[in-house]
Formats: sequence, C-alpha cells, structure tokens
Amino acid sequence: MRRVLLVAACLSLGGCVYYNGVYNARRLTKEAERAERDGRRFEAQGLYGQVATKAESVLTRYPRSEWVDDARFLRGNALARLRNCEGARPELEAVAFTSPDSALVRRSLDVLADCYAELGQWDHAAAALARLRVGAEPEARRRAAERLVTVLRANGRYAEALAVLEEEPDLVPTTGDRAMILAGVGRSDEALSLVDTILAAPPQPDTPWDSLVAAIGRADPGAAGALTDRLAVLDSLPADLRARLLLADAERWRETDTARARLRWEQAAVVAPTRPGQATARMALAGKALAQAPGLEELRPMADTLRAIEQLGGTAGVDAARRRGALARVLARVDSLRPDTTGSPQGDLVLFQAAEALRDSVGAPGAAAGLLALLAERHPGSPYAPKAILARAALEPARAESLLAEVAVRYPGSPYLLALRGEPADSFLALEDSLRRWSRAGPAPAGRGAPRRPVAQPADTLQ
Repeated sequence: MRRVLLVAACLSLGGCVYYNGVYNARRLTKEAERAERDGRRFEAQGLYGQVATKAESVLTRYPRSEWVDDARFLRGNALARLRNCEGARPELEAVAFTSPDSALVRRSLDVLADCYAELGQWDHAAAALARLRVGAEPEARRRAAERLVTVLRANGRYAEALAVLEEEPDLVPTTGDRAMILAGVGRSDEALSLVDTILAAPPQPDTPWDSLVAAIGRADPGAAGALTDRLAVLDSLPADLRARLLLADAERWRETDTARARLRWEQAAVVAPTRPGQATARMALAGKALAQAPGLEELRPMADTLRAIEQLGGTAGVDAARRRGALARVLARVDSLRPDTTGSPQGDLVLFQAAEALRDSVGAPGAAAGLLALLAERHPGSPYAPKAILARAALEPARAESLLAEVAVRYPGSPYLLALRGEPADSFLALEDSLRRWSRAGPAPAGRGAPRRPVAQPADTLQ
C-alpha cells in the first residue's frame, strides 16, 4: 500500500524520477525473462544490458532513495544474467546482508548462490543456499536443498550433503549422485551396490562416473580399479570417458604399482578416440620410460617415440616436442666431446649443463645422475665436481648420505660444501656466476675463445 500511495503521489506531482527508473528496470527485466523463456537469448541479453544501465543510473543519482535496494537487486540480477558475476556480487551482497526487505533478501540470495558457484566460491554458495532454506515454504525449501546438495558434493563436503539428504525425505537425487556421496563418506559397499543398479538400467548420460570412481578410489583404490575394469569395456559409455577413467586409475597406481599403471596407460592409448587423447596416454608411458632410463644410450631411442607423440598434437604433443628438443640438444653436446671428455675443453661444464637439462627439461633424473657421476670421475679437479656430487645426492636419496660423506672427504674446502653447511664461502657466488654466464653462452666452437671460467683453488682440487 505504501508503494501504491507513493506511485500515486509521484504521478500527481509529476516527479519521483528515481522511481520511474526502477519501474522501467523492472519492466525490462520481465521482458528479458520472457525473451529467455521463448529462446530469444540475444534479445534477452540486450534487455538485461538496459536493466543494468538504468539501475546503475538510479544508484548514482539517488544513492539514498528508499528504492536503492530494489535498484541494487535489479542491477545485480541483470549482471548475473549477463555472466558478469564479479560485477553482480557486490550489488547482490549489499541487498542480501543489509536489506530489511525479507522477500528481496531471498531473491538476492537465490541469484547470489548461482554466482558464487559460477565463481567457484563453493563455501559461499553453500552458505547462501543454507540461508534460503531457513523459513522457506516447503517447495522453495526443497529446491534450495537440492541445489545445496549439488554444491556440497561439488565441494567434496560429502558428509554435509548426506545430512541434507537425510533431513529432506522428499529430496530424490539421481542414483549416481547418491552413490558418489556415499562413496565420499567411505560407504563404498553401498555406493557399489548403487553402481550395480545404474549399470543394470538403461544408460544414464548424467551419471558422474569420473567423480564417482574418484570418490571410491580415495577410500578403496582396489574397488575403484575393479569398477574401472567394468566401465572400460562398456560401449554404451563415450570413449573419451573410458579413456579418462583409465588414465585416472593409472595415476592412482603410479607410485605403488608401476606395472598396473603402465597397463592402464596402454589401455587408454587404445581406447582414446582422439589423437590428443592418445598422446596423453602415450606421453604418460614415455614419461615413465624417461624417468627410469639409467643413461644416455637408453634415452636415444626415445627421440623417435617423442616425435610420434608430438605429431598427435594436444598438450601432451607440445610436452613431447619440448622434451625431444631438449634431449636432442643434450645428445649433440655430449656427442661433441671426446670419448673420455678429459681432453675436451670445458668437458666438465658440458656434462654438468647436460645433466641439468636431463633432470629439468627431459625428465630423466636417472640419466642425469649418470652424467654427474661421470663428471666427478673424469674431472676430479674441477671446482664443479663437488657440486655434481651434491646434485647427484639429491637425485639418488638412497645414496645421499654416502655421497655427502664423499664430498666432505675429497673436497673439504669446496665453496659448495661450505655453503651447504651455512659457512661463509667468498668464491661460491663467483663460481655460480661463472657457470650461469657459461650456460648462456655455451661452449665455444673449436679454435675460438671460450668464456672465462674460474680456476680451481687448491682446496677445491682432489685431496
């Protein structure tokens, strides 16, 4: 009645411009909603843009009017519909947390919950939906509870999602959602029973298989593996989904059962329907082979493997190209050395740089450790020999203690050993700076002057 009287007064006085702005924004909002229902999305977007502009004008010109909450909601709702949740959030929050109009608060929370989810702010989305449930009519409460379960599940808050389900007996989630929630709280047996129900029924395209198997895998990797076996042979499931499930299972076993992980990668390479998908599976296999290679000779055949993966494209193809290029540069550098490297100018630096590239760019720590060992063996007087041994200790944890003891015995005055102990070593920075300059410049061609390098001090040489 207050608003009716105010409208009448405005009309009789010919004023109240700010109310006219809110009125027009409401009218345009209804037209936009009608256009959305009719599938006229482009027209709806244009109308929501007008709503946002008119509401902003009201807020700018009349920031203290009694229609400010209405204008804030209209602007926030319009921005949310325009997929600008960053802009919508402050307007909607201002209404949701300060407005005395309970109906407007509920409408703001309704839109705000979706915006929080859009922004990945799951905790805020859950809080907004929890507020919507309080004091709501039964149907509104059920809808809010249904959305809350979805948000809690997406945020991994399975116990809370299950509690909401138990509070709302009329809420019936999909069988897949319920199975995932049960798996998330550790009730794998019940979840797997529901999986049997799903598989016995006609295919349900909305079943969240990725998340469901992952949830089971956190509590019972063996059960997740068995379920993956069942799903991987189902032609009713999309091939890309089956490939993802196989790759995910490989990751579960990567550290504890390498043979099983390898089998999964091989299966995924066969199942994957796209070239980039095949590249992902094959790159996982290649990465494992690179990591396990003990030396350069085992790495040489990998160049062709990486080239084949590169040609498949995708992110894995880019990774393969990067590693192949780094491997080619290492092989070229090392092959340019004389067989024993001791007679090659700067052979120690070439070996150290090659080892770093194998470790950091190729992903071959075993082969890198081999080159570091070769450096220490053939260039014992190099100031970088102790650095090579220390770097090797980081790559071979099982031998770290003995390698550290070796450095202490052979190179007690090495700046690298002193720095490791926290003792002052003036030549440490000089050595590192020289190594960086040399790495940028690279070895000089035969007959050319090479970048200057530090001379080993007596304390750095073989004792």
